[in-house]
Amino acid sequence: MAVLNCPVSGSGAASAAGTIEISHSPADAATAGERVAVNVGVTDNSGVYEVRVYFKALEAEDYSYIELASENGLNFSGLLPAPANGTGSFEYLILVLNGNKMVYKTQTFS
Repeated sequence: MAVLNCPVSGSGAASAAGTIEISHSPADAATAGERVAVNVGVTDNSGVYEVRVYFKALEAEDYSYIELASENGLNFSGLLPAPANGTGSFEYLILVLNGNKMVYKTQTFS
């Protein structure tokens, strides 16, 4: 599991410093024709506004994305589209927009 801890520094006397934590176990492999499940845990003192997964085939230039859904604001999930036959490896990264509208992204997973 990959865990990203990012210090969040606030500005102004009323802001309190905090930390965002993004937890994710990378997908093992993708099989042509089968969608890939992505599950992410996110905690942030300011809340989480949106979580996206940006993905692409290694040979592609541009990323596409899906928004992840959550019922509790802590655990997010979604399904990447099924890779086409003949598609090589793919890579993806997770982007989080927190309640303060600050953007955080993970390393790239492949």
